Amino acid sequence: MKRFKFMIFLVALGTSVSTSTGALACRMQVPNGERLVEYPVIVLASITFAEGVDTPGWNTWQLTAQLSQSNAGLSGDFVYHFNVTLSSTGCGQAELPVRGDRWVLYLDDANSSNVQRAYPLNYVRSHDARLADFDW
Repeated sequence: MKRFKFMIFLVALGTSVSTSTGALACRMQVPNGERLVEYPVIVLASITFAEGVDTPGWNTWQLTAQLSQSNAGLSGDFVYHFNVTLSSTGCGQAELPVRGDRWVLYLDDANSSNVQRAYPLNYVRSHDARLADFDW
């Protein structure tokens, strides 16, 4: 009986250790170029505000960005508010974007302010060939 209880203890301990280790795994949001082309409107925007959002296990930010350029002919003082999660805290604590950082925002249409995807320009540039067509 003691041996059986000891075996149950070992199994429980192993499950506990493997669960806690899995929670610390680094997970990154990698842009999928095939999916990005499904969004017809690309906006280059500059970050004007950034704040962390409490989402345990994830690096999530609430961002505000101002339109700089667009492939849809947008101009003016368009401002976008959106949340974005690019990595888990298993990758370490990610630094907040700073004012002036350039991000690429993906929209369903030019009349929408609903950001579907958002990535820092330098991070997404190699995943979306359409970005080469812009003078950014």
